Amino acid sequence: MKILIKPFYVLLSLCLFLNIGCKKDKNNPVLGDDNCEISYTIDGQNNTSEPAVCVYLDGTLQMGLVGSNDIVIQVNELFGTTSIQAPSGNLIIIVGLNNGSLRLGIESGSLTVTEFNSNKAKGTFSGTFRDVLDFSMTGPTYELTNGKFEANF
Repeated sequence: MKILIKPFYVLLSLCLFLNIGCKKDKNNPVLGDDNCEISYTIDGQNNTSEPAVCVYLDGTLQMGLVGSNDIVIQVNELFGTTSIQAPSGNLIIIVGLNNGSLRLGIESGSLTVTEFNSNKAKGTFSGTFRDVLDFSMTGPTYELTNGKFEANF
């Protein structure tokens, strides 16, 4: 009987450890567990996107993945309501046109976070965008207007 009791306690301890250790932790978010919605107008077309990734971790808000979503927004050093002017190391916005064959990066503009708490970030954005591969910066620009986002994490 003693031989069966020891493995039982080991198994019970392992189950308790896994149950406690695998619960959701807001400091270590689970990808795909949260949601975002982004809407904007670019090149005369209205767009709405629900990015595959919506994560806020250590002051960085990431909405979308390049190659997977039509728009990607990354805001660094985000700890409350704020307004960020582009170009800035704290703001990256990339928009895909023509089914992703043309990738545009923000050249100038702004993003304003109007609401921020431990579960949500909401705001607006607009700007002038250019092909990310236009290193000479001589190609056409695109105006993005009416940008809105809501991230629930």
